[in-house]
Amino acid sequence: MSANPLDKLERQLETRIEGAFSRLFRGSINARDIAVLLLRSMEDKATTTDGSGSIPLAPDRYTISLHPQNARHLLEHADLTARLAAAISEICAESGYQLGATPEVLILQDRQLDLHQARVTAEHNEARTAKTKKMRAVTDADDAWPGAEDGSAQVMPPG
Repeated sequence: MSANPLDKLERQLETRIEGAFSRLFRGSINARDIAVLLLRSMEDKATTTDGSGSIPLAPDRYTISLHPQNARHLLEHADLTARLAAAISEICAESGYQLGATPEVLILQDRQLDLHQARVTAEHNEARTAKTKKMRAVTDADDAWPGAEDGSAQVMPPG
């Protein structure tokens, strides 16, 4: 990867939300703060997919908690969470992280945080990634349809 992941995510955050962070949070929180927290959460909660530690699996659910005033400002941008999820997906792909599902980003209000604070939590949403984890390898024995032991194809009626 050519750029520092933190710098790249910060630029993407600012670009994808068209400067909303700088306009809305002048003097409080900024895009770099959020980027640092997102990346740190991603790294801290990454697991491995193959047991060897060589393929990191990034979390697919991120919750950004902010002071209510900051959260309300961000939530005014209807597509912000989708843009943040897209930025996370891109960073994961470029950084060698695998995702079990499309990232989901939530923005919550937290009255215990002041205007200069943010908290990001990341987790693996088991319900969304369970299908991926349960998939088995396809073998030659899987080529035949059920009931077609001779290898001929069968057309299955719809549901």
